[in-house]
Amino acid sequence: MHPAVKSPQVAQTDRAIIAPNRRRQTLIPILLTLTFMLPALGLGWFALDADSPLKAAGRVTAIVLIAAGLLLAPLTLMNMASARRVR
Repeated sequence: MHPAVKSPQVAQTDRAIIAPNRRRQTLIPILLTLTFMLPALGLGWFALDADSPLKAAGRVTAIVLIAAGLLLAPLTLMNMASARRVR
């Protein structure tokens, strides 16, 4: 067998490693966007006028958005590190 040609077993193993890594790489921009946008939306709620219709959502909604963004930050970093490690 030519050294450049991989056996079917090796190719199947490569596919098993690459497929989950592609999913992780696909999630990176989504998670990064949510990590920054959720807290920004939550903080933006505090800058709204008192008569704004979005104020009806309540302070709890703003706090949940901020907390969700902060909780996504470590998940995003772990995902980025694991996607880099597999390469």
